[in-house]
Amino acid sequence: MTKLTKESRNKIVAIVACGVLVIGGLGACMTSWAHRGPWGLWAAPAPAGETAANTTEVSTRYVDASEVRSLDIDWAAGSVIVRVADDGETDGQVKLVERQTGAIARSQQMQWSASNGLLSVRYGMPRGFFGCMAVNGVRHLEVVIPRSAAGELATVKVNGASGSYDLSGLSCETLRLNVGSGGVKVADVRADVLDLGVASGQVDVAGVFAQSVRADVASGRVSVACEQAMPGSARVSVASGQVDLALPDEGGFTAVVEKVSGSFSCAFDARQDGNTYVYGDGKARLDFSVISGRVALNAR
Repeated sequence: MTKLTKESRNKIVAIVACGVLVIGGLGACMTSWAHRGPWGLWAAPAPAGETAANTTEVSTRYVDASEVRSLDIDWAAGSVIVRVADDGETDGQVKLVERQTGAIARSQQMQWSASNGLLSVRYGMPRGFFGCMAVNGVRHLEVVIPRSAAGELATVKVNGASGSYDLSGLSCETLRLNVGSGGVKVADVRADVLDLGVASGQVDVAGVFAQSVRADVASGRVSVACEQAMPGSARVSVASGQVDLALPDEGGFTAVVEKVSGSFSCAFDARQDGNTYVYGDGKARLDFSVISGRVALNAR
């Protein structure tokens, strides 16, 4: 049995602690209150990639695309869709649309700012310790990026406590996703760096990640499909749950697995020497740190 390094163990413990705080605190509060409809009934968010039905558009904002270099979204519950559209749909600007199910006060609507190339969008909430209990209804955010600006982004970051999050058609240097729970779907994206932090939930990511893939997973089910090209490196740390990493059957990699419990499988015809797997030219470096759960390395 291979022992985890102190650094790997500390990283996984930090993810677990963060997940407990997010889900047990803000996530629980949002799930208990922000998902209540106008009559106090449960109103579940739309599946990832779908606009919620029976919603009212409450806020629409346009931002000059030339002033947006990075995107930072912090949306606690409900749903988020980030997509690319022809310039004609948004007049060449970045479009922000907030829709709601139920009654939401104007003071609780989305908050946004654009400064020094960074567009930040925040989930509006009353202030104070019990502020989230005053939130009624479910909020849904849609961010539409004009195609002419879609390939000019440096960083796209999404933080979510609970709900559904969908991103498609993006091209950026770094794609960073941190989720407490819920569902995440990412498709048809290009990024030099993919960085995932997952406490729980279902996460499905597919795209071209040329430089590196990083995933710190406390629990849940995570699937990452690297298309067209092998990333230069990957680092996957798992406390529990299930992680599937799919790579193109070309080039090669050297995978090193540090495992306390659980299972690791490799679908490639790799040469194994203890906890090291070498396939093809062995160029890409893959590091897996597993406390428990199941990790699979698959061929696309």
